[in-house]
Amino acid sequence: MLKNSVLFLGREGDSYSLRITKILEENFEHVLIKYGSGHGTALDSVFDDWSGDYIFSFRCHHILTQRQISKAKIGAINFHPGPPEYRGIGCVNWALFDKANEYGSTAHLISPKIDAGRILDVRRFNVSDEDTVKGVLLKAYEENVRQVHDIVEHIARGRTVDALADTCRDQWQGECRTMRELDDLYHISLDIDEELLERIIRATTYNEWAPHITLHGRKFKLVQD
Repeated sequence: MLKNSVLFLGREGDSYSLRITKILEENFEHVLIKYGSGHGTALDSVFDDWSGDYIFSFRCHHILTQRQISKAKIGAINFHPGPPEYRGIGCVNWALFDKANEYGSTAHLISPKIDAGRILDVRRFNVSDEDTVKGVLLKAYEENVRQVHDIVEHIARGRTVDALADTCRDQWQGECRTMRELDDLYHISLDIDEELLERIIRATTYNEWAPHITLHGRKFKLVQD
């Protein structure tokens, strides 16, 4: 059991966050768990009383400030469900829209700038034409859980996060996508051609999420049989 103090920022109601919680609690002596519920979740108060060795973040929408990052004396690590080529919001959506044949997950040090900190580890897997947003995203989450497990093992063996970053050759690429850009992707123009429509449908359909058109001020969402 490692004597380090860890803060885990995860997602409420998320089975992958629960699995990561279990990994951390089985390996570190002091673990504080804070789950957020999505965009807009305020976690500032967590940092009023906490300071320790590591921050682990997964599916947490709270953007950490430099002051909050500095509360972790050794390292603050985020587990991003996307490869370095896809940064920011909606990375899986943009990958499927681009017809990418490969996707993955990235473990990286947290910086005040979104998806810009030094990369520690990247996992990749193939994507077929039949893969959906849900299927690809769940594969990325599985890889994130494996990354947490493996990085904890590295820490247990005495490897520093800087050493992990020094041996990783992957670099962030491309623009950091915003929520506004993702919202625009979901909006279908009335004169769209069929090929582009099919790409958008594949890239945006997931559970209650679906592309839509706006007509006379009213939004109509795609419903598939």
